[in-house]
Amino acid sequence: MQPGITYYMVLDGWYGACGGYRITILSEPMPCPLDLPPTAIPEGEPPCADDVYDRFNGGCNDFPYSFRRLECSADDIVVEGRYGTFRYYSDEYRDTDWYEVLIPRSGKLAAEVLGAAPTQLAILDGRLGCGEFYVPCGSVFGEACEPIACEAVVEPGIYWVFVATRWYSGIRCPTAYRLTIRGADCGSVLVAPATWGGFKSRYR
Repeated sequence: MQPGITYYMVLDGWYGACGGYRITILSEPMPCPLDLPPTAIPEGEPPCADDVYDRFNGGCNDFPYSFRRLECSADDIVVEGRYGTFRYYSDEYRDTDWYEVLIPRSGKLAAEVLGAAPTQLAILDGRLGCGEFYVPCGSVFGEACEPIACEAVVEPGIYWVFVATRWYSGIRCPTAYRLTIRGADCGSVLVAPATWGGFKSRYR
């Protein structure tokens, strides 16, 4: 079943039979093993909840702008994330997570999400700020437990990886997802042979 769709359940007596009955309806996300490595970074966001305003890594959706900054790494960056939907002042909202990475040189930036709920993923170019960002990749949509990916060739600067539930209602808080980012390495440092005496002579 998908959230936001009305389903009808019909119970009837066979050939005119009648009597009492009890029906129980439960809604839970499908189990989805995320296989998180020991080095996974916790998102750190408190679980979303009804009537609680979400101010954590809401990116350009709120002011002041708020991003979860991820440090560059030569290895894959893996985030243990949480999202969901909630009600606030009688309106339906979803938890949107914006991750900021600083790209030191031109190259390919890739992101992949595996979530226990239908998911939206995008890569946003943040070099001009929230007022003028554009989308080099996305949005990409996937169902629960379906890996989705986004990649783009980027220039040096700030980029945002956007992760959210696909729908605005019907997803329990908190629901888990795994985000993997590749291409946010720190660059290389050139090393040249030198002697200690030669090094000291530079500062005499």
